[in-house]
Amino acid sequence: MNVKWLDEEILLLKKLYVTNGLSMIELKPIFNKKYDRSDDSIRLKIKRLKLRHTKEQICEIKSRLNSGDKNGMFGKISAMKGLTKNNSKMMKEKSIKLSQTRKKMYEEGLLPDISGNKNPMFGKETWNKGLNKDNSSIVKKYGEKISIYKKKEWLNKTPEEKQKIIDKLNDSMIQNKKPTKIEIKMREFLKQEKIEFIQNYKIKNFLMDFYLPKYNLVIECDGDYWHANPDFVKDKELTEPQIRNIDRDKRKNKMLITEKIKFLRFWERDINNNFTSVEKKIKKSLV
Repeated sequence: MNVKWLDEEILLLKKLYVTNGLSMIELKPIFNKKYDRSDDSIRLKIKRLKLRHTKEQICEIKSRLNSGDKNGMFGKISAMKGLTKNNSKMMKEKSIKLSQTRKKMYEEGLLPDISGNKNPMFGKETWNKGLNKDNSSIVKKYGEKISIYKKKEWLNKTPEEKQKIIDKLNDSMIQNKKPTKIEIKMREFLKQEKIEFIQNYKIKNFLMDFYLPKYNLVIECDGDYWHANPDFVKDKELTEPQIRNIDRDKRKNKMLITEKIKFLRFWERDINNNFTSVEKKIKKSLV
């Protein structure tokens, strides 16, 4: 049964929502307890009265509801561990490489010209007004909350839903993955020897550099830095990407052994400086 809103209720709603800038979440306990109004009833009345928050009020609400320990990432460490191009050589190199790639694509006409007044944001102020997680505690805390929310969302998904997302990400990675110099060298060798292969081949949830279907053989080309060649990282502290790659390589090897798939791993140093030995090992495995 619908109960008509009293004048005092409407006046209080306007005062709290419009004047005081309270959010729907903050209004609920007040009207639920004092007037026994349901969430839908409050939301509908706000809509019918066409009540609106100002931009300033919206910013204040987001800050108020997501600051401090209310933020889902409060006390947590981000996936990047605070690394940016300003404090990490690795991140800076990746940023420079991406910039060079985009510049080349632009010169080749693969990217549209959005410079000057052709840019959709020309003359406009960005939504965050130049704030980011490095110079604003509010933005940093908001990002942490989103991270926790996404993690909880992932954990609540069924195995089938997770696998569907993983497959989609893998497919996207295959389409966008650019071959490294050592992968290009390996590819040219396989072509020259007329050995049938599939590059960026997916087995289970792992991506293989090269798969030779006729011989049921996988060939992996490991960069000395990214995959932490022991001869190069000896007595050095491993970076987070190196630790992740080492762990993934171990899991990939274990999976290949379980699936009874032969595999060869070659270091960047050997591919570049001792390819004769690499060739012999590959040809010896083609049985």
